[in-house]
Amino acid sequence: MSDKKIDAIVILGGGLIKDKNGWRTIRFGDMKNSSAAEDVFGDNLRVVAGYFLYKNQQEREKTPLILVSGGRGYLRKVKGAPCVAKVLKKELLKLGIPRSVILEEKKSDNTYQQLKILSALILKNKWKNIAIVSNWYHLPRVRAIIENVKDLEFLKNQIKSKKIFLLSAENIVLKYDKKKWGDTIARAMKSKWMKKRIVLEKQGIRQLKAGLYKLR
Repeated sequence: MSDKKIDAIVILGGGLIKDKNGWRTIRFGDMKNSSAAEDVFGDNLRVVAGYFLYKNQQEREKTPLILVSGGRGYLRKVKGAPCVAKVLKKELLKLGIPRSVILEEKKSDNTYQQLKILSALILKNKWKNIAIVSNWYHLPRVRAIIENVKDLEFLKNQIKSKKIFLLSAENIVLKYDKKKWGDTIARAMKSKWMKKRIVLEKQGIRQLKAGLYKLR
């Protein structure tokens, strides 16, 4: 894939947290005192990975767009909570990505909606090669949604044609800066809450294959 021109890098948004500086993406370790498996995110790595992919393409004299995807999702009832896409964009800008190449998708509230909107955007903009970036534990369910939901048949065919690539944020970050991120990722992989999260992800995949997954 690295030799191909990427038309769009798609960063699937997930969890946000608010600290003294405002809203930001969740990092591995933010939820270390929580017992809830759904509190495993590490979404900040998706932003960092998107940055590295963009810089790699830029070095090859290719300039992809970056689509940041995510509405308010589970934070829609939280007063003052921003759209996930807005925070992703802010963090990319801070890393030095030009504002002109960042597109925001702020309507989706979950992974299925992100993929459905993405399908329409690919057709509308005639993008040919797409890199979809998310955390490694999330990607198997992303693939399962694409493969098992009828109205995502277009994305399924694009993957088969090797026009869409599902890329692990962890793998990308380790490739470009293992010294900085290696220990952080290794600790997250071994954590008890990561193991719980993987159980939930696998449960969702089984439900998708059985036609029992609730889409909304």
